Amino acid sequence: MRTIYKYPININKPEPIELPEGAEVVHFDRDGNGKICIWCLVDTEKPLEEKTFVILGTGFPIPSNLWYVRSFKDTAGLTTFFWHLFEKLN
Repeated sequence: MRTIYKYPININKPEPIELPEGAEVVHFDRDGNGKICIWCLVDTEKPLEEKTFVILGTGFPIPSNLWYVRSFKDTAGLTTFFWHLFEKLN
């Protein structure tokens, strides 16, 4: 079944998240409880795979070891800064 699920993410430390294979990020923001989350379009019948996301702030230096960042997903104004969500290469 295709649906949209919410997944909490850590803004300070990239950690793998198990998502159904082929999941697509559709939104990145705080939920109603203030928790930073991504919302993904998923097919619940697909097997799970690990994905890791990196959050980078506007105007903050990007560490030189982030050569592995793959694709831009979304931007959110989570504080007085804007934050940008990228998917990390495996």
